[in-house]
Amino acid sequence: MNKIIKIKKYPNRRLYNTASGSYITLEDLANLIKTNHNIIVTDAKSGHDITKAILIQIVLELQNKGHDLLPLSLLKQIIKAHNHHFGKVLSEYLTLSIDFLSKNDIYVQNLLDAMRNNVSITPTVWWKNGLAAFNHQNMHFMSMLLTAINRCYHLGTEQWHTHKTSAKLNDDDKKG
Repeated sequence: MNKIIKIKKYPNRRLYNTASGSYITLEDLANLIKTNHNIIVTDAKSGHDITKAILIQIVLELQNKGHDLLPLSLLKQIIKAHNHHFGKVLSEYLTLSIDFLSKNDIYVQNLLDAMRNNVSITPTVWWKNGLAAFNHQNMHFMSMLLTAINRCYHLGTEQWHTHKTSAKLNDDDKKG
């Protein structure tokens, strides 16, 4: 595994690569990530880890340059899941999906190229060349989803009972 490269973000919005001893741009940071470097970005003043915020900023920059990475429907779902028990499931699902696609990017690219070129792909070839792997991954996702829903249901039930009991005690206090 690669050594972690520490990046400091200064109040003037500049990013400083402590490994190279130089200032870098968001594009330079994106290139470090694309070449599989592990990075952590901290606020130079507070020391807080702001890696996620900076990576979101990189995605926004890509979006502004015309790279449509996140469809509107997905962004809406992320916002809806924000304060919901399902948010963790969504996060896990997206992480596993992207990981699977990146590990199988050559297969996926070949498949997309064949589709663009109107090349007919038989079910046997499709199955041999990856549908089995996609099917296995989808079964794993479904299992994870059902487990998470089950946990959320029980958590929700416990919270509802706690709320109901708490409300009943408050009503009894008011009566007494």
